[in-house]
Amino acid sequence: TGAGTTVYTPNVELEVPLSGKLFSGKVAIHYKASDRDDELGQKTHGLRQNPVSVYYGAENKPYDWITLAEHRSATGTLVWDTSRLADGVYRLRLVVAGVDQDFRRLVVEDVRLDNTPPVFSVQTSPSFSKGEPIEIEVESSEIFGETPIVTVSQLHHEPMGVELVADELGKKYKGIYTPISGFDGPAEVSVKGEDLAGNKGEKVVAGDMFAIGVEPPPQPVVQEPRDGVVLGDPRV
Repeated sequence: TGAGTTVYTPNVELEVPLSGKLFSGKVAIHYKASDRDDELGQKTHGLRQNPVSVYYGAENKPYDWITLAEHRSATGTLVWDTSRLADGVYRLRLVVAGVDQDFRRLVVEDVRLDNTPPVFSVQTSPSFSKGEPIEIEVESSEIFGETPIVTVSQLHHEPMGVELVADELGKKYKGIYTPISGFDGPAEVSVKGEDLAGNKGEKVVAGDMFAIGVEPPPQPVVQEPRDGVVLGDPRV
């Protein structure tokens, strides 16, 4: 500080808050650095060229910081690809530096990452319906913001939606499907959902695990009579 001159410390801030929010995949970090010295024309004390560096670390490792980017412009957007990071709570540290070696840190706490897609388990009761209503129970590995979408596809029929009701915890759902006559055979239950972080999951139950048979099976047809006995003979 020279005589009559006040020197200011640089500052950096996030233009869009990240703390306390849940993310998956790519996270946009919008930041802005400034220095009062630049505004006053005191360039020898203002921001250095490309003054911003950004680091991240797991919340449970407070002294371990990993470089995300260094020597960035004073204002900009940095994309943080979290897709290969373990789920959990992280921190960000933004550092802005001035020409005269002064600097300031901004630590952003409680940035939550979830890159794991939800997993569903599906139960149908009964697993083979002769026309009676079918209860469909879906359990998710995570809590959802919106109810999963469930459809039932009977053989040669378009998918039909099933309305679900959630339990108090928001992880188990139940719905009733009424079979449609005339579309007997293997059927399929499809469940799709998106968790609070935007990860999408899907589960399909089909094949031998789920079938519908409303109409009775056709009468047997005798292709080759035995010993002269034909269909309709009272001796059959």
